[in-house]
Amino acid sequence: MSEEHQQESARRPWRVLAYLVVGALVLLLALAVMKGYRDLDLAREKVRELEDREAAARQRVEELEERLRRVRGEDAALEELAREELGLARPGDIVLVLPEAAESEEGSGGQGP
Repeated sequence: MSEEHQQESARRPWRVLAYLVVGALVLLLALAVMKGYRDLDLAREKVRELEDREAAARQRVEELEERLRRVRGEDAALEELAREELGLARPGDIVLVLPEAAESEEGSGGQGP
C-alpha cells in the first residue's frame, strides 16, 4: 500500500464522524425551523380569533349605542325597555306572573288532569 492510501484510510473514520455531526446539526436546525413555523401558525390563528372577537364586540357596541340613542330619544321606548327587560311596572299596574311552559309540564308529571 502506498503512503497516500494509508493516510486516506486513517482519515476515513473522521470523515464519517464529521458527516454524522453535520447531518445531526442539519436535522436539529430543520426541527427548530419546523417548530418555529408551527408556533407562527398558532400565533396567526390566535390573532385571527382575537380579530373575530374584536369585530363581534365592536358590532355589539354599535348595536348598544344605537339602542341607547333610541331610548334617550323616546320616553315610550325607555318605558318599554324597563318593562320588558327589567320587569318593572308603573305604580298601580297589576302584574301577572305566569309559569313557563316547561315548568308547567314538569309540575303535572306529563299527564293530563
